[in-house]
Amino acid sequence: MPRGNEFEPENAAASADEDDVTLAAIDDGLRDARADRTVGLEEVREVLENRWNDLKSGRVAPLDGKEAVDRLRQKSDNRRRS
Repeated sequence: MPRGNEFEPENAAASADEDDVTLAAIDDGLRDARADRTVGLEEVREVLENRWNDLKSGRVAPLDGKEAVDRLRQKSDNRRRS
């Protein structure tokens, strides 16, 4: 079973930011589900397979984890402002 990161007081701000991003994503998902904006399982499988094929073929490059989190934070901030 995966273990969580050890909590260290100096990392509290980063943990709070990660929590905000996670909670915003959950809120977005719940809002979409309530509005009946969900995607069927087959469509999800197709998208994932296409993404995997794009990665394997080199058409797209994987994102660094920090870059991905930064993009999500920016997207979340933009949504909060609008």
